Amino acid sequence: MGVRLTNLNNHELWTIIESYLQSSHNHLIVTANPEFILTAQNDKKFRDILNSADLALPDGVGLILAARVCGCKLQRHTGADLTADLIQYAQQHNLPIAIINWRGGLLSRKELSLRLQQQYPHLNYLVEDVKKSGQLGRRQVKRLTSFKPIIIFSTLGAPWQEYFLDKERDTWPSCRLMIGVGGSFDFLLGAIARAPKIWRHLGLEWLWRLGQQPWRFKRIWRAVIVFSYQFIIWKLNPRKIK
Repeated sequence: MGVRLTNLNNHELWTIIESYLQSSHNHLIVTANPEFILTAQNDKKFRDILNSADLALPDGVGLILAARVCGCKLQRHTGADLTADLIQYAQQHNLPIAIINWRGGLLSRKELSLRLQQQYPHLNYLVEDVKKSGQLGRRQVKRLTSFKPIIIFSTLGAPWQEYFLDKERDTWPSCRLMIGVGGSFDFLLGAIARAPKIWRHLGLEWLWRLGQQPWRFKRIWRAVIVFSYQFIIWKLNPRKIK
């Protein structure tokens, strides 16, 4: 469907991540779910960003099932799990991290900072609130430049977080890794209860989230039903994405 995904096991992934963090330039990781693929069908800019990312990791059971239909076995890497692992790694190795936080999200800058301090007392971090557009003010740019983050997270949600990270890839010379994580910090810091492991293992995390956040019905419908329909149509009649 026009988007290339990276297939790695966890050991391979972390070998690459550690090499990125020790390198001399920046890298972009995206965690693609079915909504990403649907958006990319009609958004060439977004599709190009996904395909030019250093790693495009499959997130979302729909992608894993679609790959199986195509005769491929993909290893799933969820944004929530990867975020938790990266934060833990950053704390252990004293790597400064910056979070570009959506101002309209569940966690405000103040609340996000407080919860990080409580759960990761030795983490070196900076949080900046922005609108969906990702437009940073002069003072924010100055603070980020002075802070010299090694890892930058964006919680703006797709495709805005990817637009932002792609646009700012060369803004901070200190940065070695950028990643869009959507609402992963909401799970990590307890703002929303994540689905139990058995639900995740069975591929039913979407149903759990619907129960937790009924207002997400349209997004979940799109990710589960619309994606499945579009994939079947594409499989029956593959076409070149323009």
